[in-house]
Amino acid sequence: MKPTRQAFRLIFSLLVLTWLLWLVFPAHGRAGLDPSLEEGQRLLEEGSFRCDKGTLEKAVAQFQDLASRHPTDYRVLYYLARAYERLVWTDRAIFDEENGGRSPSEKEKEALETNLTKGMEAIERSLQLKEDFADSHRLKGSLWAARVTGFVSRMRHGSRARKAVERALQMEPQNPWAIIAQGQLTTQDVWVFGDGPEKTMSKLRAVVGQHPQLVEAYVLLGKLHRKLNQPKDALKMYQKAYEVNPNYPGITSLIVDIVREE
Repeated sequence: MKPTRQAFRLIFSLLVLTWLLWLVFPAHGRAGLDPSLEEGQRLLEEGSFRCDKGTLEKAVAQFQDLASRHPTDYRVLYYLARAYERLVWTDRAIFDEENGGRSPSEKEKEALETNLTKGMEAIERSLQLKEDFADSHRLKGSLWAARVTGFVSRMRHGSRARKAVERALQMEPQNPWAIIAQGQLTTQDVWVFGDGPEKTMSKLRAVVGQHPQLVEAYVLLGKLHRKLNQPKDALKMYQKAYEVNPNYPGITSLIVDIVREE
C-alpha cells in the first residue's frame, strides 16, 4: 500500500520538528538527559562542601567520562573545569593547613600545575562552544588566579585573571561567584586599580546577604578586614564562615591566629 499524501506530510512535519529541536536544544541539551551529569554535580557539590579530595576526584572522573561522550556540551566542560578548580583549591588549602604554609614539593607543584592546565583546557573548550556564559569567564579568572602565588606570578597571570573576571561581571554584575572571584583577586593585590578593598567588600556583603551559604564570601571578607587592620571585624567573618561550614580548610587556624594576637 502506497503512503498517502497525509502520511508524507506527517513525516515531513516530524523531520522539521526534529530539526527545530536540534537548533533550540543543541548537543549540550542532550547531555542533560544523562543521569551521570546529575551524579557528577552531586559529587562536585559534596566534595566542595566537605573539601574532600577523593570525592572531587570522582567528580573529575565523572565529568571526564561525560565529556568523552558529549564533547560539544559546553556545560559538561564547564563542570569538568569547575571540578579541577575545586580540586586544586582543596589541595592547596589542605596543604597549607597541614604543613604550616611551607612551599609544596616539586611533585606537589607538578600535580597542581597538571590539574590547573587540564582545568584551563576544559574551560577554554567550553568558551569556544558558548562564549556568552558568564560563569565560564569567572571560572577562567579563578583558574588564572590560582597561579598567583607571589609577585612574579602576579605580574604574569594577574591581568589575565582580572580580565576574565571583569568580563563575567560585565555580563552579570550581580553574579555571586564572579564577585567572590573579584574578592579573591583583591586579597591577592590583583584587583587594585579603580576598585579598592572597600568597594569589593561592599559587594561581598551583598553576596552574603542574598546567599548566606557561600562560605567563601565570609572568608574573603575576613581577609580583607585583616588587610585593613580590622581584626575584630575579621574574626566575626571567620566565625560566621565556621558556622556555615566547619569543614572549610584552614578556617580554625584563621580564627585561632586572630585570638592569639588579641
